[in-house]
Amino acid sequence: MAEAGSHARTAPLARIALGLAFVIVGAGALAGLVYIGNSRAPSAEHALISIGLAGSVLISAIAQGLVIVGLWLLWRAMRRRAR
Repeated sequence: MAEAGSHARTAPLARIALGLAFVIVGAGALAGLVYIGNSRAPSAEHALISIGLAGSVLISAIAQGLVIVGLWLLWRAMRRRAR
């Protein structure tokens, strides 16, 4: 019985940690895409050309998915902890 209570307490903490990691990685990727898209630095222009249009759309879609899933995990974990 003690293990069931322990698992019930660590599950929301794991969701919080995973959700926070997803949000940070996703937001960082989106910020990086905005930077290389708007910067005139030679390294940023090279990165933008190397990624290409399809690559930047794919990275953006994955990053947006990470942010949405991360926020959902955080919301679910906080909602369960409040009860």
